[in-house]
Amino acid sequence: MTIVDALIAVTTGDTDSSPNSTPSRILLAQDPVALDSYALVLINQLRASLPEPANKPVNAKLTGWLGNAAALGLGSTNFSLIKA
Repeated sequence: MTIVDALIAVTTGDTDSSPNSTPSRILLAQDPVALDSYALVLINQLRASLPEPANKPVNAKLTGWLGNAAALGLGSTNFSLIKA
């Protein structure tokens, strides 16, 4: 089981930045690649609501590892959401 605490998030800047968004979610999955794929979609949705230039999606050069992990059989980039 993989867990992501998405109660608060940093959607712009680097990991040393202060949280600037509140997705208010706890995410759980048995597939870590699917979970990270969803987390990326969530971050991009949050970024889209920001003013320019912060509203751009996360650079694909930084997320290529998701496809590599799926190709290695570590999980799938496909996901479906189940609300509990």
